[in-house]
Amino acid sequence: MKVPDFINELADKIGNKNHKGVIDFLSRSDIQNMDLDDDFCKLVTSGLMSLEGAKNHAAVKAHHKALALNGVDSEIANAISKFGLDASLFESEKDTYGKLRVFMDKLKEMMEKKPEQSDEWKKKYDDLRKDKIELDSKLADTIEKSKSEKAAVEEMYSGQVLNFLKSNHLKSLQYADKERSLDVNMKLAQIMIDETLTQNGARVINRDGQLKLVRTSDETLDFLNESHKAVTYEDFVKKVLADNKILSVSDPSKVNNPQPQPNQFFPINQNVPQPANNASYLKACEEAMANMNQFN
Repeated sequence: MKVPDFINELADKIGNKNHKGVIDFLSRSDIQNMDLDDDFCKLVTSGLMSLEGAKNHAAVKAHHKALALNGVDSEIANAISKFGLDASLFESEKDTYGKLRVFMDKLKEMMEKKPEQSDEWKKKYDDLRKDKIELDSKLADTIEKSKSEKAAVEEMYSGQVLNFLKSNHLKSLQYADKERSLDVNMKLAQIMIDETLTQNGARVINRDGQLKLVRTSDETLDFLNESHKAVTYEDFVKKVLADNKILSVSDPSKVNNPQPQPNQFFPINQNVPQPANNASYLKACEEAMANMNQFN
């Protein structure tokens, strides 16, 4: 598969083929005839789903529904056996909710017959009532567990889409140090971006396929600079990386011996240690990445 076709398919999955980063990357002439292994491309595209895709994926829905209801089916079968009910009454019901309705109707029927108030009848009545309470409780717990698992799946896919958008934007940038691989430059850039976001009380989210800067304390509020104007994610990244001399410039001499630049978004907490110079900061980032790789 050609690289442009692969990127287009990924962008289509997240519903954002017109993102500037995608368009800029696909416009490069050096990638037009680059090939990727078809099996690798199929592995990536089949494994990556958008949030909406995950919600509507038949296999995902069937999996979580089965997990939620298998335990209830087992308890209904135990109740049928325990109270000597005719199991054939439930054979026509294939789904859990149908079986539960039949069970409740049978229980109501037994209660309305009002046999002699013998000790045996009273015991069976009490047992049935207790089983009903237990079944209701287990069904409620199972439904709540299913909701939590569904939320976890949605959060996982949301994180994948957000990381894809951030990575795609970093890939579109031109970096000053051509001797470093693109992967290393991107990792260093992401470390600096994340650190500056933390210092400024900001975070990045995916809002309708667009990277958006918001306040960490309340993501409904835009991130504002000192002039109380909203800052786009792209401008924020460009500013951070330009200040740290990571991006390519027209005069290569300007990249050498860089000096630390003041933060011009929000005042940085003075209690947070600042790097003595950019060179040592880059070295520290590289060492941190090396230490992280030991655990991968």
